[in-house]
This record gives sequence, structure tokens and C-alpha cells, in this order.
Amino acid sequence: MSLYASGDFGYLQQVEAYFLSHTRVGVMLSSLDVELLRQWRSEGIPVEAVCAGIKQTFLDFDEPPRSIHQCRHHIHFEIQAWLKRNANLVPSEMNPGGPAPLPGRDLPDPTRIDDTPRRQRRRRRRGARQPAPQVNAAARPEAAAAIPDNEVLLRCWHQSMATLTALGGDEDAAAEAREAYRWAWRQMVELRRQALEVTDPHQLMTILPLAIGEIEAGMYELTFERCDAETRAALDRALTPNMRGALKRMSQEARDRQIGIWRRRVMEELLGIKPFFTP
Repeated sequence: MSLYASGDFGYLQQVEAYFLSHTRVGVMLSSLDVELLRQWRSEGIPVEAVCAGIKQTFLDFDEPPRSIHQCRHHIHFEIQAWLKRNANLVPSEMNPGGPAPLPGRDLPDPTRIDDTPRRQRRRRRRGARQPAPQVNAAARPEAAAAIPDNEVLLRCWHQSMATLTALGGDEDAAAEAREAYRWAWRQMVELRRQALEVTDPHQLMTILPLAIGEIEAGMYELTFERCDAETRAALDRALTPNMRGALKRMSQEARDRQIGIWRRRVMEELLGIKPFFTP
């Protein structure tokens, strides 16, 4: 997802786009969905909290939800968590009404690699084309935890990057998993470069979590495409009889969507690939 969305890409449209990116079906928001979203918007609930609830619903349910209303319990949980994180902020700080300096421009650059000439020579001898993710010291969990609580958006990026860096540094991870993390890490580096060029903090706050979620989803899709035929067949064989029985009762569109969700879970079990997005 591009960070340079038009200014009229509003609250409802952002949630709808995120929901449709998971359902893969061209459905429209119901009147009940619209009513819920307008209520959350009027209460100052950020888009990322709503989208985090939608994402968790798809991960927890075997049958994918067909409306925002069906996701409301998970969304409510994410809203409560967001309110607790921002309990000490006044409303103007939670929802800035006017232009403000983009937070985080003076923070250490998480894409900077802590390197020495000796490490560079050693890496060249090994034939490595780029530093391993674990040397990215500025993106470690302690660096993410140091970000001020009111910088919600940058904290989202830093924490997701910290998780991704830790996953990439696991020497016991399968080769497919490490390659997936390397691809996502490069996408996250480019995403932050784009983010620092956005001058509207509100636009950045609403678009960036969606972009991170798309990178994570793309990581799973790309990994499956790169697997050899034998591995792909093994992943599909891992679908249980109960799952296959449920698929028979679905339409083709719903079946394809559900297979993608289950396949992701199977990839996490068999290949050890883990999610990194931290809303």
C-alpha cells in the first residue's frame, strides 16, 4: 500500500479497504457496519485499533467474517487496549487537530547497520550480500520500548521491526522462514523511508499500520509461491478432514479465501514462519 493516499481517503474507506484485503471478496459495508465505524470515529478511536481487531478476528475464526459487525468483539478488545495505553493523554494529544511536526525524525535510524571494517571483510569472505537482520541494533525491542507512548504510529513501526529483527536472528529458523524475514525486512526499510517523507501526521497514523499489515501478508504469500512443488503439496495435505468438509459448503470465492487463511497457519506450524506486525 502506498503511503501517499489522497486526502479524501477517509476513516470508513480505510477500514473497508483493510477488511476487503482480508476477505478478498468485493462486498460493501452494511448500514450496521457504517453505524459502528461512525461511532468509533466520533469517539476518536484510531483506524489501527479497528484494523487490529479485524485482523485478530480472521486469525481466530475458522469461518471468515463477512462484516465489520462480526468483528466487533475483537475490535472492542483492541479499543480497550488502546485506551489503556493512552490513559494519560489529553484528547488533543490523542487526536491532533492541526498540522504538527512529524514525530520521530530525530530518533536513531533503525535501518542503520552497526558495522565495522572487520565485520565487512568477514561477511565478504562468507559471500553474504547483506548484513544479517540481527545486527540491526537500533530496531531491537529495547529501542522500540524507548519510543514515547504518544508516538503511537512510530511505535507501531519500531515494535514490528523489532519483532521482525528478532525472528530473523533466530539461527534455528528454517531456510524458508529466514528468506521470508529478509524479504519483509527490506520492505519495512523502504516503508520507513517513505514514511519520513510524509508531512501529515494524521495521514501517516492511519495509513502506516495498513501498509505494515500488507507487508506481513505478502511475506506469507511470497513464501508459498517460492516453495517447491513438494513443499506446497505438503502444506495443502496438512489441511484436516474437518477443514476440507467445511470448504465444500463454501462458495468458490469463500473457499479460496479460507484456504489462504488456513495455509498461513500451516506455514507457521510446518515452516516456522511467524507474524511480526505489532498494531
